[in-house]
Amino acid sequence: MEKAQGRMLRTPGVIIALVAVFALTGCFSFPGGEGLSEEAAKEGAEKLVEEFSGGDSDIEIGEELPDNFPDSVPLIDAPIVSASYLDMDDSDGTAVRGWIVAMTADVNSAAAEEARQLLLDAGFTEEMWNESTGMTTGMFSNDDFGVTLGVISEDGTVSYTVIPKKNDE
Repeated sequence: MEKAQGRMLRTPGVIIALVAVFALTGCFSFPGGEGLSEEAAKEGAEKLVEEFSGGDSDIEIGEELPDNFPDSVPLIDAPIVSASYLDMDDSDGTAVRGWIVAMTADVNSAAAEEARQLLLDAGFTEEMWNESTGMTTGMFSNDDFGVTLGVISEDGTVSYTVIPKKNDE
C-alpha cells in the first residue's frame, strides 16, 4: 500500500515535470519565456525538475524524435515541432522516464481520429476519449506504455505524452 501511494504521488510530479519541459522549451508560451535559447531552456527545465523531484534529471529536446522513442507507439505523419525525453530519478531513487512529442497537422483535419485509430490498431486500449469544441483528448495504454493524446483542431497541434509503465527501461 505504501508503494502504491508513493507512485500515485509521483505521477503528478512527472506530469508537472513534463509540462515544465514544454513551457521552458517554447512549446507553450508563458510570460518572460521569449528569447530563451534551447540550451538555456533545457538547463532551466532540468534544474526545475531536479528541485521538484529531489533527484537527478536529463532532458533531451529537439525537433526530431529521440533515438529511444518507443517503436511500438505509432505517430501520425506530420511535422514534429518539438520532441522531448525526460529521464530523472526522484529523491527515493525511483527512475521516471517519459517522452513528449508535439506535431503540427493540417488545421481542422481528422488528425485526432487518425491518431486514435493508429493507437488502437497497434494494440493500445482506449481508456478515455473526449471531444469538445476545438480540443480532443484521449488516454491509451498497453502492457508497456500509457499514452495521452491531445489535439487542438483550430491550429493543428497534436501532442503525445508517453510514459513507460515500467520505468526501469
